[in-house]
Amino acid sequence: MTDSLRILMASAAALLVVALLVVGWWRGLRSLYPEVWAKPKWRRGLGVALGVWAALTIAQPLLRALELPRELRLLIMAGTGIGLVALLLTLPFVGLGAWLRRRLEGAPPVDPPTGDPEPGLTRRELAIHGARLAPVGGVVLGGTGAQGGQAMAEVVELELAFPDLPPDLEGLRILQYSDVHLGHFIDLEEVQQLVDQGRTARPDLVVLTGDIADDLGQLPEALRMFKSLEARHGVYASIGNHEYFRGLKETLRAYDKSQVPLLLEAGASLQIGQSKLQLSGADDPRYLGRQNADFFQRTVDTALNGAPSEAFHLLLSHRPEGFVAAQRRGVHLTLSGHTHGAQVGMAGRSLFEPLLPDKYLWGAYQEGGSRLYTSSGAGHWFPFRLGCPRELPVLKLVRGPLGQAPKKRRLS
Repeated sequence: MTDSLRILMASAAALLVVALLVVGWWRGLRSLYPEVWAKPKWRRGLGVALGVWAALTIAQPLLRALELPRELRLLIMAGTGIGLVALLLTLPFVGLGAWLRRRLEGAPPVDPPTGDPEPGLTRRELAIHGARLAPVGGVVLGGTGAQGGQAMAEVVELELAFPDLPPDLEGLRILQYSDVHLGHFIDLEEVQQLVDQGRTARPDLVVLTGDIADDLGQLPEALRMFKSLEARHGVYASIGNHEYFRGLKETLRAYDKSQVPLLLEAGASLQIGQSKLQLSGADDPRYLGRQNADFFQRTVDTALNGAPSEAFHLLLSHRPEGFVAAQRRGVHLTLSGHTHGAQVGMAGRSLFEPLLPDKYLWGAYQEGGSRLYTSSGAGHWFPFRLGCPRELPVLKLVRGPLGQAPKKRRLS
């Protein structure tokens, strides 16, 4: 698919989404604020504001293709992002508020007032005013999330305990980069900042768990930056779905010319003192919305083929779905990304975790004798983060009971 066709398709999709959102808001606001709507100046002002926002949102794919200054590009993306998220978050409440207002104003009072009315607002009026506040909440959440999307990644350290950890692996520090999405929202300057942040964590091993670059032309330079971390036991990578989307052949060429091995259904045996760490990388099923259990069982089996049984096993699987197959094979630790934690979270977990408990959306998990950590990602494909910041996790291996809760602390 050519870049021109991608831009055209993205613009068409943006146009459809924006049109639906604007029409929904326009109708809802007419019902919520009839007094304001009766004033032509307010109507025209709102129409102009929505029109400018819609034009910038639709033009996003075109703006990304232009060589705009980074600061201007981020400002435009942040502004349109706030508007988009505000609409997405509040549209259901605007609709509900408009429906409630119509019901409340159309229903007769329960106790018809006699004599002079009491001063103050009635319960009906309070309910109507409460419904009108929904758009304000959406703007606040949208602004907070857009600000979080522009913030730098957090370096967080987690101590993961294993009862039979080989002595020479005690205290090993593994730095994970996942879902950087170098391209539209993350540039090479920011990748260098991520590398500088990671260097302060003093990693012994660095792993890249897929979706590193959406602009493959910048991937070779990014890999050079990651290699400059000079971790004692090297820098290794696994593949993600965006490497397939953007072009597998170009991705493989970039890794072949770099000093960062790509573990694609392959492994590397690392000798650390008198202990062995078996590092393996799973493949990715490429597409969304499929049942991938059989795929992951096959790719994990292939990646672990010939692995020494006495080693500590570390699997890189871009999607946390691979953890199920890894646990069956007795893999000690799986590192994943892909989900971004849905970019909305609370108390260190994705806000969608109660709805999708078996998707391992963000954080540390344990099944049987195996552990998983799913990173919320070092980057994003949409600059919005609410309670789920970008992160660079540092997994520190320690000896201890398997059921011991991971100790987590923020390093920067």
